[in-house]
Amino acid sequence: MTVIKGRNSKGQYEKDGKMFVSVTTLQRDLFDVPIYLLKWYCKLGFDEAMKIFKMAGAYGTALHHAFDTWFFKRNKTQLVTDSEFSEYSNRIRAIQGFIEKNKLETVAGEQTLFDEENCVAGTCDAVFKKDSVKEIWFFDWKSGKEKRFKETMQVAEYANMFMCMHPEYNAYKKVMCIVYVGKEDSAIPEIKIYQEDVINYAIRMFKACAELHRYKAFIENL
Repeated sequence: MTVIKGRNSKGQYEKDGKMFVSVTTLQRDLFDVPIYLLKWYCKLGFDEAMKIFKMAGAYGTALHHAFDTWFFKRNKTQLVTDSEFSEYSNRIRAIQGFIEKNKLETVAGEQTLFDEENCVAGTCDAVFKKDSVKEIWFFDWKSGKEKRFKETMQVAEYANMFMCMHPEYNAYKKVMCIVYVGKEDSAIPEIKIYQEDVINYAIRMFKACAELHRYKAFIENL
């Protein structure tokens, strides 16, 4: 029986006693903190910056939980205006409309995935499918509004891990959606869609990053 432990404080997952670095931790270790963020951090000071970081983290966690519950676990009698979802109701409606327009069916939400080859793991926010055209769609909710190239590699690696773990979808084309939902419910979510050619390119780039991360760890431990 496979034993899986979720992400720990060091950004690692555990599967049958083997440790896997998370996709986001690997990227954070490789890519420098943006200069503008360092300036902001220095201007505010440690205590205030940490307070804001924690608030942002708590908000992102609550948003992910609400979205996962609505799309995958809710009682079908629940309304988007119920207290559990009311803070996100307009954004949920917008995303629900996008899903219905594209005739997508739910596959999995908040699924922990593993890449045995590169020893990394991560949690994909949402997976949908469109059987009529054999497409599998991977969604990632972003509470921030900044668009960064590494996010495409992150979600592409989730797609790669999912496809390796679910060979029943080998005949399906991959589609990736990064959804910038914003922090205000009046905001209109921006959905960036990437097709399979971009996803495959991003997967190759992530594999290169994983190799670079191993090399970095090797050099630092000499």
